[in-house]
Amino acid sequence: MREARVYDDLTEARIFVVDDEPANLELFEAILLDDGFTDIRCIRDPRDVPALQAAAPPDLVLLDLHMPHLDGFALLERIRAAAAPDEYLPVLVLTADVLPEARQRALSAGARDFLTKPIDPVETVLRIRNLLETRRLHLEQRRARAAAESAARRQRLLADASRVLGASFDTQSALACLVRLCVPELAAGCAVDLTDGDTVTRAAIAAQPGVDVPAWSASMDGGGRAHVTPLIAGPRALGTLTIVPHAGAAVDADTAQVTAELARRAAAAIENARLFHAAQQANRARDDMLAVVAHDLRNPLNTIGMAAEALLEQMQSGAAPAPRYLELVRRSVARMDGMIGDLLEVNRLETDRLVLDPVVLSVRAIIDESVEAMRPIADSAGIALSGERPIDAAVHADPARVHQILSNLVGNAIKFTSRGGRVTVAAQGDGTGAVIFSVSDTGRGIPADQIPHVFGRFWQHDRRDSRGIGLGLAIAKGLAEAHGGRIWVESVSGQGSRFYFTLPLASSSSSSVRGQSSRSSLENARSASSLPPV
Repeated sequence: MREARVYDDLTEARIFVVDDEPANLELFEAILLDDGFTDIRCIRDPRDVPALQAAAPPDLVLLDLHMPHLDGFALLERIRAAAAPDEYLPVLVLTADVLPEARQRALSAGARDFLTKPIDPVETVLRIRNLLETRRLHLEQRRARAAAESAARRQRLLADASRVLGASFDTQSALACLVRLCVPELAAGCAVDLTDGDTVTRAAIAAQPGVDVPAWSASMDGGGRAHVTPLIAGPRALGTLTIVPHAGAAVDADTAQVTAELARRAAAAIENARLFHAAQQANRARDDMLAVVAHDLRNPLNTIGMAAEALLEQMQSGAAPAPRYLELVRRSVARMDGMIGDLLEVNRLETDRLVLDPVVLSVRAIIDESVEAMRPIADSAGIALSGERPIDAAVHADPARVHQILSNLVGNAIKFTSRGGRVTVAAQGDGTGAVIFSVSDTGRGIPADQIPHVFGRFWQHDRRDSRGIGLGLAIAKGLAEAHGGRIWVESVSGQGSRFYFTLPLASSSSSSVRGQSSRSSLENARSASSLPPV
């Protein structure tokens, strides 16, 4: 049976007039029309009333008692049985039966008023209006009570949602609890989809049996019933919250408002969880950094300490200080200074405080000077270092930073190439306005599972290696990207590695090409890379 409607004007009420006499039907209809009523259904056969009541519930029934096929008393029982338990459906009996027993029986069966024929039109209309006014008040009260109960349920839903979303930083579990709260209280189906770039992942779903929660991309099609609310945290779109309403229902303003609030709270919880995990990761990275730095700085400090003790013993014995101990101290200090410089460089890169001074540089000069700067280290390690004849082109870059990238890559290649091996520096155009520089070696290569991590901070191929703190490749990556380029590696374990990075070609409007880097930049690159490991 359809939900009873609430009318603002009494004349909008729907009235059933049930009487087997056509003359009576015409009379009652005329009385009602004269008083402004418009929705009047005249019914001669009482057996038609239940079907009409189910299709379009009346607000008032005017009922004769004595009719063929089905008398008024039996029809009263059927009308009352078909109505909702809390329904107030007034029935005004209009009958020629003046016996007190008929009046008592009709009122006991559910009639709200009783008039005997012949009727007084004025009195009849007054009683009809009184019954309709009572029904309207009843419906308004029921609607207000339902709204209050719905608001209370929605407040409990929001409170429960806040509780489950705030109970844990485990986003998956929290969202699973959220969709289970929404079904069936708010909707027949609910799903949360999270986006990461172009990737969409269904994080949680709940639905009543037989309910199909559509995929997020198809949920807003023209024939779909789903209602989709975006999950937004600040400027970031995190995903969507999709609900499918119960069968036969629509997403009304109240449901849409509650859904929007749930989406807001879910987005806040997702963002809080992200920030929490990011903070944890930052704390772990900080702890890792402190552990690595403390470990790697302790090695040259120990060397300095032992050299100082040896020098002190020699001085106390009257012997001349051995130059080799002084050289150990010098080299250890230089190594510590390089480590600290790398830490400061990483900090500048991560805080966007790196300042570039780009000029137009000859590709050939860059490779020649880098090979020249790194050759002493290669020679001492027994490595053949060479530069292939590069393309005749120029790039727009900071000379000191370019030599820093190459010295880090070449130094790394020398470190992991056995004596007798080869390291080659080369460059070629990529056909899209950039030059690809490469540093290849014949070393031991990088295992496939470590390649995604080689440009991370503090990465080292072998943690037992004490010749650095694992920042060289991270710095090279940051410097290449600061120039608008990119960096990557291709390697097969046991067959060597080839590192690539790109720099933008100099535009034809550039006024001059610097054949070589500034002398200070070259000397800085040499001094930073020529200190042999301790």
